Amino acid sequence: MSYVRAWAEAQRAATQLKDSLAGAGRGDAMPYLRADVNEFGVGFVELGRVSPETAALIARALEVLASTEGRRDECAA
Repeated sequence: MSYVRAWAEAQRAATQLKDSLAGAGRGDAMPYLRADVNEFGVGFVELGRVSPETAALIARALEVLASTEGRRDECAA
């Protein structure tokens, strides 16, 4: 059943995010984080409410990722 695969994929992503947060010392940062699947069989990860500190942490991580990707693109050119 495709909805089971979709949920399992969402669960793997949610677990990866939980593990990454725990590795950063923020294991309790996203208490509402969970995997789900909608009525169309599409998996998704519910992030839920987060504190301003957690939102800032995510923003910083994305900024670092974006700058790393930009440097990698410059090196390839």
